[in-house]
Amino acid sequence: MKPVEQPDGSLLINCTTSIMQIVLRMFKNTPSCQIAIKCNQCLQEDLKDVIAPFLYMADIKSGLLDLTTLSNLSMKSRCQTLACNGYRETSIASTGDMVIFEIFNADENQVVKLNSLPKGFENPINADEKYRLVGVVDLTQRATRRRSHENINSEVGTMGHFTAICLRGTEWWEYDDTQDQPRMKKGSAYVNAQILVYVRE
Repeated sequence: MKPVEQPDGSLLINCTTSIMQIVLRMFKNTPSCQIAIKCNQCLQEDLKDVIAPFLYMADIKSGLLDLTTLSNLSMKSRCQTLACNGYRETSIASTGDMVIFEIFNADENQVVKLNSLPKGFENPINADEKYRLVGVVDLTQRATRRRSHENINSEVGTMGHFTAICLRGTEWWEYDDTQDQPRMKKGSAYVNAQILVYVRE
C-alpha cells in the first residue's frame, strides 16, 4: 500500500486490503483510547493503545454509546503472572481527541439509516466532555469471485467502493472519489457503515 501524490497535492491509495487496515496505519500515533489492564491480586498493570475499538451493530441500533460497556474495552481474564490466581480487569485510562469505531457485523449486508447512528457520547473519564459524530465510512458492496480450495469459482467474499459521509451541522454530505463534487444525502438514507468517527467537543 503506497500512496501516490496527485497533481493537486492529494494522495491516492490503491490497495487490496480492508478499510480497517488503512485506519490502523493512518492513526497508529493517535489512538482512540488507552486501556489499563490490571490484576486485582498482584497489581501488575499494563497500558495498551486501542486505535479503533469495535462496535457491534446492536450497539449502534440501540442509539446509545457507552465506552465502559464495550466488550473489548472492559474485558476480564485470568492473570498470567506465575503463581498468581488473580484476574486482570480492563478499564479506560484515557481517550483521544478523536474516537474511531470499527463496526463488527455478522451480516455483511446489514444496513442502518444515517439518522439512526448515535450522534454522540460522554467521555468516560470526564463526564463534562462529549464526543460528537462527524463521519461514517460507507461500503457499497458487489459480489466477487475468488479462488477457494473447494471450488475455484466459488463466491467467498465481497468487494466494494468506500465513500466518506460527513455530518455538517444537521446535513449529511457524501464524498466520493469517483465524483467531482460532494453530494447531500438524506438522513433517511441507508448506509453499510464500516467506520464511525467522533471528535471531542
